[in-house]
Amino acid sequence: LLVSIIIACFNKLEYTSQCVESIEAFTPEEHEVIFIDNGSTDGTGEWIKEKMLSHPNYRLIENEENKGFPVACNQGIELSQGEYIVLLNNDVVVSKEWLKGLIECAESSKDIAIVGPRSNFVSGPQIVTDTSEGYDSLFKYQQFAEDFRKAYKGFYTPYWRIVFFCALIKREVFDKVGLLDERFTPGNFDDDDYCRRVCLAGYRNMICGDVFVHHHGSKSFAETKYAELLSGNEAKFIEKWADYPKTISACMIVRDEEDCIAKCLDSISPHVDEIVVVDTGSKDRTKEIVSAYPKVKLYDFEWVDDFSEARNFANSKATMAWILSVDADEVLTGLEKLDLKPFYAYRITTRNYTTNQKYANITWNKGEYAEEQGYGWFPSTKVRIWPRDERIVWEYPVHEVVENSVYYLGMGI
Repeated sequence: LLVSIIIACFNKLEYTSQCVESIEAFTPEEHEVIFIDNGSTDGTGEWIKEKMLSHPNYRLIENEENKGFPVACNQGIELSQGEYIVLLNNDVVVSKEWLKGLIECAESSKDIAIVGPRSNFVSGPQIVTDTSEGYDSLFKYQQFAEDFRKAYKGFYTPYWRIVFFCALIKREVFDKVGLLDERFTPGNFDDDDYCRRVCLAGYRNMICGDVFVHHHGSKSFAETKYAELLSGNEAKFIEKWADYPKTISACMIVRDEEDCIAKCLDSISPHVDEIVVVDTGSKDRTKEIVSAYPKVKLYDFEWVDDFSEARNFANSKATMAWILSVDADEVLTGLEKLDLKPFYAYRITTRNYTTNQKYANITWNKGEYAEEQGYGWFPSTKVRIWPRDERIVWEYPVHEVVENSVYYLGMGI
């Protein structure tokens, strides 16, 4: 099993040397290191060439100018030979069993594509914020990382976004999804974009909770330019995904709902593209009422005392990009404000109106909506909107939820 470690460099030789020394000390696995020198002027290229004399597994790509992170990574990927590819910032210091741990996580399931460690300097849930008491030097860091691995052994968290300061990626992923998008040159949001593409291709990404690496943090970017790069590439990211389909299938199961179904359908019809209604045995006018709505697709389903089965049947009939779960006795407001992002699920708070003033968490009515009843309401919040994906299913015969599937896929919520 060969692992290709790709390190893009632009000056900051002192950090590159620390990074390489840690790889040499803590990486017994068979590996190659591919350096991409992005026009460094501090002797980085000469230092790498000297290291190559005693390390036949080191390779170097020299760029005359700084082509940025995405381009450099793509150059390295195209040259690499490993079954796994690690994209590693030159300001990272790895620790004992770092690569072993990442590979173990990646091999824990066939559908895992990208794996990233925890760290002291990273955005999102990979961050470990309490390292100040754990170590204040690189020497103490190694003991901290070793203890960290023992304490959290086998603790993996599905999450769609892995930051590419240190990311292990299966080669098959690049074969299927392609390379990094170079529009995000010189860097930032190239990892967000790639992770999203990977998830939409049917893979999962994973935070490897039992590997900790030290990250000095954004040493290849001038501090004054970092905020500008972040803002500019965020705009490119939003623009790229702006045309992602936003069509919605509203799905509901019904039975004898003639008193409320019309009000529900009136509230959602202007904002969705189709309405899947699954009737489980109505004996009143429910089916007659819903049939009058042009967006409704009506199906019969024999009731088997399992709400999840009925809801999953309804979901299977949906054809739009997104699914909105609705109950017949609900009236929805605010659907026109939705800003649906790919590979995100959305919670909706249901206002359950009551005349009982003794509920501990009651919120008093304020006349905000015409539908308000009683004295106030208490909330119940569930995931009710998600991308149509056969991997997302309802679970449990009663008090059914899709949260388990959403969490398993590592979707943003």
